Amino acid sequence: MEHVDTNSISRSRPSDEEILSRACISWKKTREEAWEDVSASIRNRTSIRLTGSRFVWAVAASLAILISTGLFMSLYTKSFITAPGEERTITFSDGSITKLSAQSELSYHPLIWKLDRKVKLNGEGYFEVIPGNTFSVISEKGITTVLGTKFSIFARQNRYEVSCVSGKVKVESTMTDDAVILHQDEKAWLNTHGKLDLDREQQREQQIDAKQSEWTFTNEPLQNVIRTLEDQYGIKINLPAGDSHRFTGGFDKAMPIQNVLDLVCTPFGYTFTEKSKGEFEIHPK
Repeated sequence: MEHVDTNSISRSRPSDEEILSRACISWKKTREEAWEDVSASIRNRTSIRLTGSRFVWAVAASLAILISTGLFMSLYTKSFITAPGEERTITFSDGSITKLSAQSELSYHPLIWKLDRKVKLNGEGYFEVIPGNTFSVISEKGITTVLGTKFSIFARQNRYEVSCVSGKVKVESTMTDDAVILHQDEKAWLNTHGKLDLDREQQREQQIDAKQSEWTFTNEPLQNVIRTLEDQYGIKINLPAGDSHRFTGGFDKAMPIQNVLDLVCTPFGYTFTEKSKGEFEIHPK
C-alpha cells in the first residue's frame, strides 16, 4: 500500500485565510488610475467652461453688431442745401416729395425712412406726402405733422408759417404748447409771443404752386416779399424803414430781378436804385 505523506498534502493545500483572501474582490483603484480620473474630470469641466465662455462672447459680439448697425442706420443723415436762386425737388423712398426753395436746408434719415418719416427744415419747402405713417417736418420754431396731404412751410429766422393746400395738418409751436389743426386753404403763423395765429379766410399767401414756376403773394407784408426775393436771387434789398405796405401779386421766377422790383415797387409809388452789384435800395420816387 502506497504511503501518503499527509504533512505534504497539508502544506500544499491553501489555508482558509488564503482562500478568503483570494476570493476578496478589490474595489480600490491605483494611484495612477485615480489621478487619471481626476485629470479627465478637470479637462471636461474646463472644456465646458471654455465652451460657455465662447457662447457668451458670440452673443455679446452679435449684440454689439446689431446695436452698431442700428445706431448707424438711425444716425446716418442725408442733407440738401440749395444756393441762391436754386430750387430742388427731393423724392423720398415712399414717393413723397419736397420742392426745396432757394437758400434752404433739409435733412432726414433715409435708412429708417419707412419707420420714421421725419425731416428737418430750415428755409422754405413745399411738400406732397404719400399717405402712410406720420410725416413730420421739424423746424427751430415749429413742428408740422401730417398723414397724407399737400402743404408749404416757411421757416426762416423768426418767421414760421404753414399753409395747407389739401388734406389737413397739425402745427405745433416749439416755443409754447400751442397747437392748431389746419384744413385746406388755411394758414397758421407764429406771432411774437410764440402763439399760432390762424387764418380761416381761405387765402393762400406766398404759396408755391407745384405745377408752375411762379411765386404768388396775397396781402403779404412787403418786407416778407423782399426777404423772399433776397433768398431767390441771392441779393440784398434795402426797404424804407417802417414800411407797412402789403403786396398782392406774383412773378415768374425766371424774370430778371430788375423787372420783379418794378412790379413790386410800382403799386406803392416806390422805385429802386442799384447801389452796387447784388445790392438794391428801394425808396420813394
